[in-house]
Amino acid sequence: MRIVGYPFRLAFPALLVAAVIVLVSGSTTSAATPTVTMFDNDAAATTFDPGQALWGFAPTTVTVTAGQAILFVNPDSNQHPHTVTSLERAGAPFANQVKVGARFDSSPDQQALLMPGQTYTLDTAQLQPGNYTYYCKLHPWMVAAFTVVGPG
Repeated sequence: MRIVGYPFRLAFPALLVAAVIVLVSGSTTSAATPTVTMFDNDAAATTFDPGQALWGFAPTTVTVTAGQAILFVNPDSNQHPHTVTSLERAGAPFANQVKVGARFDSSPDQQALLMPGQTYTLDTAQLQPGNYTYYCKLHPWMVAAFTVVGPG
């Protein structure tokens, strides 16, 4: 009995200290920033569904709390610039009217394109809770969406 209890008596203080560290660090850290990666035709597909080809945003859907940032990454391994541009219907379903870049646009002009190795951070604080579709202006087949939910 003494042999079994002896290691426990040594381990218990270490476990207690570890638990306190986890609790303290957990209360001061915030949620991780959701990250969306852009992939183009020659990019390595590590987190992207090869069944969708190698052009797109991964993941294709993200949910964030109002005010939370979303980080968009065009990795060094890509060979093309990209954009993150809002896309929304402007009229009746069959009116074929679309608003482009009205809510957000990483690249309002050609000088602001997201080149390989660059990032864009979208602050959702100005967006109302809801669903937002976005695409790449240069590669319109690259389409994805995110959802903003209210706090709490």
